[in-house]
Amino acid sequence: MDTVYNRLMDYSLTEAYPFHMPGHKRRLEGDILSDISRIDITEIDGFDNLHDPQGIIREAQERASELYGAQESFFLINGSTCGILSAVAACVPRGGWLMMARNCHKSVYHAALLGGLKTAYLYPAMEKHFSFCSGLDAEYIKKELDAFYETHPGETIHAVLITSPTYEGVISDVRAIADFLHARRIPLIVDEAHGAHLGLAKGLPLGSCELGADIVIHSLHKTLPAMTQTALLHVNGNLVNRQKLRFFLSVYQSSSPSYVFMASIDRAVTMMQKNGEEYFESFLKRRSDLLDSLKRCKQLRVFQKEGTDPCKLVLSTGKSGMSGKLLYDTMRIKYGLQMEMAAGDYVVAILTVMDSKEGFRRLEKAVLEIDGRLEACDNTPKSELTQEDAEPQKIIKAEVVCTLEEAALRREQIQIPCEEAKGRICGAWIYVYPPGIPILAPGERIKGEHIAAVNRIRQKKLDLKGICDNQMSVLK
Repeated sequence: MDTVYNRLMDYSLTEAYPFHMPGHKRRLEGDILSDISRIDITEIDGFDNLHDPQGIIREAQERASELYGAQESFFLINGSTCGILSAVAACVPRGGWLMMARNCHKSVYHAALLGGLKTAYLYPAMEKHFSFCSGLDAEYIKKELDAFYETHPGETIHAVLITSPTYEGVISDVRAIADFLHARRIPLIVDEAHGAHLGLAKGLPLGSCELGADIVIHSLHKTLPAMTQTALLHVNGNLVNRQKLRFFLSVYQSSSPSYVFMASIDRAVTMMQKNGEEYFESFLKRRSDLLDSLKRCKQLRVFQKEGTDPCKLVLSTGKSGMSGKLLYDTMRIKYGLQMEMAAGDYVVAILTVMDSKEGFRRLEKAVLEIDGRLEACDNTPKSELTQEDAEPQKIIKAEVVCTLEEAALRREQIQIPCEEAKGRICGAWIYVYPPGIPILAPGERIKGEHIAAVNRIRQKKLDLKGICDNQMSVLK
């Protein structure tokens, strides 16, 4: 097969001298990037152009469409972020209304800011016994959409954007949501950055392309063997203006796209086409064995729910007295296991088909040993999570006073101590990273609950962004 990677490798072996970008001229011998530099080229003859693909890149994008069951697919070499920005800009006119889940990644908020959009927020419920958001269903979105039109006569919701799966692997009812929205001629955008593997093999939940979403964005590097910053955008149906979508992709993607990244995308796609069933059959068996073993845990709790993403392992510390950050640090320092993220009372591990048997064995051993030590030193009875435990993922509903653009860019801001911010209008994003979901967004009125949540997050020593030296940005 004439793949992007194979074509690049064949070209690297010729004697053609590169009087073109990039400046390293594929001659970084002895450098850590020497192998990559051999295939790092620009748009020369025979290698097509990402912004107007007619040859090998077009064929590669068609392979991606075939793999995911999409009508059309686009390579993203600026990560899922540029896909989010382009999708929102293509679907929502400047100053229009975007209905979005409040647990969306910060890139969705940036898209709304850049477009001067007005936002109507959807607030997911919390998972029972766990301190993170559940999925969304069509009935709730219908209720919120009807309420919007009652309170905003003459206005129009131009698109709905949700995140599925979430960082913790929770999947929304995409099919029902898409069917409902299509009946109202509203496009559904799904940030499926963490679900590039969904639907690729038996035993995996279906992906949003198959379930009817109009635009789906995938971060290949999160769960598939692809380089960081590689992603895909898929489009289906007739509710999205594809000419506008292509235009905004050209705006938000580099005019000098990386052929190394494109080769990595194509290689991941062809790997899944050829051996995806085999990879995931083995992976799902190892994961099942791991979960069976972890049933022995008495203190740590593994999140398990039918239909969730199997590439996520969420370990909750519950009422053990151990913070998520301490569990995260213990896994890293004592066992040499780097988890994906730590929250207030849980950690998240990303599992993929490229994990080794030894990696799974080490993870199992570490969790069981930590749980055993917790059990040995804690005889107190366990109770359910309190509201205070549900941080940092608990979404605190706030009054939206003005648009993101007005608050973040157009209004004058001042810095004040957090304790004095109650009742003021937030001027910046405040969030824990990862996952990058805002606790407060610009334009929202700050509640005492927000300040209390920020204080608890700081006490738990999580990576809080948007506050420096206990100072918070508010509108003057």
